[in-house]
Amino acid sequence: MFIELSNHRPIISNFKPSGPMKIIYGIIFLLSINMIAWGQSNVSSGLLPRINLSVELAKGMKLNNSIESRQVILRSLEEDIKYEFILTDLAAVISLKTTANTSFNGGYQLRLLNKFTLHRFIQQFNIISIKESVRLAHRIGTDQTFGKDLPMEFRTRYRLTIEIPLNGTRIDPGEFYLKMGNEILWAIQSNQSDIEFRITPKTGYLFPKSNKLEAGIDYRFNEFVESAIDHDFWISITWFQTINRKRK
Repeated sequence: MFIELSNHRPIISNFKPSGPMKIIYGIIFLLSINMIAWGQSNVSSGLLPRINLSVELAKGMKLNNSIESRQVILRSLEEDIKYEFILTDLAAVISLKTTANTSFNGGYQLRLLNKFTLHRFIQQFNIISIKESVRLAHRIGTDQTFGKDLPMEFRTRYRLTIEIPLNGTRIDPGEFYLKMGNEILWAIQSNQSDIEFRITPKTGYLFPKSNKLEAGIDYRFNEFVESAIDHDFWISITWFQTINRKRK
């Protein structure tokens, strides 16, 4: 970073980005590099609305119910804009807090497509760490997807999420925050495998009672080792509703 002095001689300041900021810069750099490959790629975009309802079952245990739909608006850069409803996901996941900073999730997802239905079992392990005003969330997950007359698909994934308050040192009700996510996902089905990367820059707003609204971009690209890469840009809008038990 350069600071311009009165004699117009630039000097380098002692600015040193923190660890979380280095990760954010890395995500932005990775996103920029992949933009260059658009000329030899498949590009599509659409909407990804989601509602998540979290219900506290007991101390350290909660049930997360969600519904999400995927709606394509643009199939490729050569085609005209055309709305197409793709699928709906219904999920129920139980989260069990194992320590102060770790938790385990297990659940089931039902995927409804136009011509068939898919079933998915989910297992996730989460680690949360807070350094100053930055919240880091690590998630390691596996899932198994199957359907009628279809071979089972196995997936392994790792996700890193960073939350930074835009006002003050913590996220309070009535304030905005920045949320950056980076995920790598590896899938295998029969004798074929695929790898997918996801980058999710979002802005969130915290309402009273821990309810949240997050909006941003869900960018995904896969077939990384092939000559052509598939780029998917989803406009992601998520509402988080939390229901806590009344304490006696």
